[in-house]
Amino acid sequence: MFRNYLFLVYSLFLFCLQVKAAEQTYHLDGHEGNWTAFHYSHMKQQIDSCHVLSNDLVLGFERDANNVGLILWDSKGKQIPGKNKNIALTINKEHFLFTMKAMDKNMLMNRLNLRDFNYLLQKLSYADLVVVEYGQQPVNIVDLLGLPSMLSKFNYCISQAKFGFSEK
Repeated sequence: MFRNYLFLVYSLFLFCLQVKAAEQTYHLDGHEGNWTAFHYSHMKQQIDSCHVLSNDLVLGFERDANNVGLILWDSKGKQIPGKNKNIALTINKEHFLFTMKAMDKNMLMNRLNLRDFNYLLQKLSYADLVVVEYGQQPVNIVDLLGLPSMLSKFNYCISQAKFGFSEK
């Protein structure tokens, strides 16, 4: 009796793991130049979030039903989770300053309001490169080749997902 109960509990646990793993699926929307657009969706095909990421994994953008975000990647993995860090983006002659939060040892994120997010993406669309500076780390130069067409894919994903919230 106990063995049957243990088998039933173990089977239920494995089933839950399989369902959880199948809940969210990665979908490639496009790749051009130094940029890739993709989204995640549930098995019901509902889009959860849309992303654009530089292929050198330095800079990225995310949008879901509630938030828009700027993402930076630290390949050295020296970030302290939960700690804030000031970063600067230079696009042509314009400087943008952000306070980013370390989500883990590699990823920094900042949630932006929609107006600032759209303005930043517009400026990036008309530039060739962006200079990323944070802390005492060396400057990263991100090639923007391919970004405009990937932003089109990103915006299409957002419209398909029907992410609609007002500019704050």
